Amino acid sequence: MTVEVWELVIGFNGYAFCRAHSTAYGVEAYQAAWLKRYYPTEFMAGVLSNGKGFYSPLVYVLECHRLGVALLPPTVNHTSAAFEVCEGRIRVPLARMKGLTKRTTDRMLAERTRRPFTSIGDFCERVQPQRDEAEGIIRAGGFDEFGLSRPRQFWTASAALAAPGDQMVTDGFCRRPTPLRGSQARFMNRRCGRSWNGSRNCMGLQSAAIRLICSLRWHGTPTARCLGLARFWGSGCSAAGWWWNSGCTIRSPGRR
Repeated sequence: MTVEVWELVIGFNGYAFCRAHSTAYGVEAYQAAWLKRYYPTEFMAGVLSNGKGFYSPLVYVLECHRLGVALLPPTVNHTSAAFEVCEGRIRVPLARMKGLTKRTTDRMLAERTRRPFTSIGDFCERVQPQRDEAEGIIRAGGFDEFGLSRPRQFWTASAALAAPGDQMVTDGFCRRPTPLRGSQARFMNRRCGRSWNGSRNCMGLQSAAIRLICSLRWHGTPTARCLGLARFWGSGCSAAGWWWNSGCTIRSPGRR
């Protein structure tokens, strides 16, 4: 009996911890639950800004969606490195955009502190981003506040960042360098409205998950929450989802 009990204790060492540790986590969990209940917008903004935790940022974005907390797109005139609460909604920081170099991020924050950006040309002149970075900002919606369509934003930025030796032609609304690159051709040949894909991909979020949620809602597919499945007892249903994360705990030698 002694050996059997001891083997059970050994198997428990993979995830056991002392009472003081569990008490501290209990207090923190209670505090977090209270904040999430009474200040959900501020709480989720803090969680997203912290960038830690077991789950990917998309999980927390979808939790915002579940809580009814709206996310505002990034903009060059709100260039804080943190997710900020703006009139009851969360502003996504442009500084979190994928592909943005530290040099451009630091210069963008410094110039914004001096005074707001008034146009795409003003931004390009003061920040001097790389062309790929400017294209990413356009896709993320960072220039939308200036009221131009996405193609016009692209050509305006291309003209502002053109090297002195670039050949320039006129396409009817702004000057642009030639010849067209592959990315330029894509901007010309596709509708560049405020799409889910561009913004979410630029900010590091999985667009497939967003499209799944939106398609279920927009196309009128009957859905039910897990808590309400008892009402459909005996009926068939399909589950739509995607893989988040996985973990492994070693309980004892040879067992997981």
